[in-house]
Amino acid sequence: MCDSRIPTKKKGGRTMLTAVNSSGEVVSLFRSYTRAEAISLKEKGPYFCRECSESLILKAGIKRIPHFAHHMHSRCPESYENESQYHLNGKIKLYNWLHQKGVSPVMEYYYHEIQQRADIGFIYKEQSFAIEFQCSPISEDLFYKRTQSYLHAGIIPIWIIGANKIKRIDYNRMALTSFNYLFLSLYERKSWEILAFCPNTMHFILLKNPLPYSAKNTFANLQIKPLKNLDLSTLLHLPIDSSPISFQQWQTVIRKQKDFAAVRNSSFSKSILYELYDHRISPSQLPSEIGLPVFHSPYISTPPVQWQTFLMMDVILKKKTFTISDAKTSFYKRVRSKSVSLRRFPLLDESEEFRAVEEYFNLLEHLYIISKTDEGGYFVSNKLKFPYSQNEQVQYDQSLNKRFGKYIMKQASQNQFDK
Repeated sequence: MCDSRIPTKKKGGRTMLTAVNSSGEVVSLFRSYTRAEAISLKEKGPYFCRECSESLILKAGIKRIPHFAHHMHSRCPESYENESQYHLNGKIKLYNWLHQKGVSPVMEYYYHEIQQRADIGFIYKEQSFAIEFQCSPISEDLFYKRTQSYLHAGIIPIWIIGANKIKRIDYNRMALTSFNYLFLSLYERKSWEILAFCPNTMHFILLKNPLPYSAKNTFANLQIKPLKNLDLSTLLHLPIDSSPISFQQWQTVIRKQKDFAAVRNSSFSKSILYELYDHRISPSQLPSEIGLPVFHSPYISTPPVQWQTFLMMDVILKKKTFTISDAKTSFYKRVRSKSVSLRRFPLLDESEEFRAVEEYFNLLEHLYIISKTDEGGYFVSNKLKFPYSQNEQVQYDQSLNKRFGKYIMKQASQNQFDK
């Protein structure tokens, strides 16, 4: 997705663009220093880390941007990441862009109250923001800890992933790792988004409204915006987009998963296959209504076709009448048994995975598969159809797409629980 052939060095401590000299004055290297100027500055040392006060090395090589670095085995609490040239260049580009937009950014701003340094700190409309441009993997726990520290201090973190860390399969499909998913946020509870930046091409990449169909692969809208044309308010208030694909495209992927479920290396586990066979159901015979996209599905790492199959076996086929509470009990029983896996999003303050289940049952009600009882529960009003031939598969899929395809994709791109 971005030209990232610049290597990342793995040795040594974290590199920085700012330090203090022996007089306590801040020395910055993010402006355009020639190598000769940097060497001259080096001779005026020593220089020290603004957080831990350890001595730093000023490096001014031929290939890399001049920068400060901790010594090996540094104990600085902010030395968790060794920055690459790609990262350093990105910070400089973002800093210059913010400066051009009329704000007063501070490179590597250190927040003393939380003992944490952001890549860039700035204030916009009386609100403090901290930019974290992350180009190498960090643990989920550290991501969460840094995010919560910012929020508790009243600072809004803007996590931007290096575009070289996102793998694009084709124009609207991506392979997202668990690290990629850490950057997923829910803007104003209406739109999923991951924000990426490529300093080599000077472009922001906005990955919007992902619809995951497997543990790693997802459909998503992709917007590529030149940095020079992007307004700051647009960055902080990104537009909402519709579904990235048609329902027919979605059905094609889900149909392949069903047809090849029993093949070796399939995403279907042996346990779910055994359960299906106990019900005398072949995966290829799963109804068209199993494997539907819903807005909150990113919370669930297990593919939609599988967690919805569990709901079918545990609730829809098992009970004459049932409630959402029954579905909740069944769903979390599957979570505890590790049949269903969830994702954690550090940028969100709530865990709302069960809303995906509620959205799914709302869809089934609209598709006339289930209906409400007078007591507020559900009963099956039209039995699910299990195709017993390829012709029936095509017929059932086409019928669902023709009658409800647009509605299903519209619902998948809207948060029904928007407060």
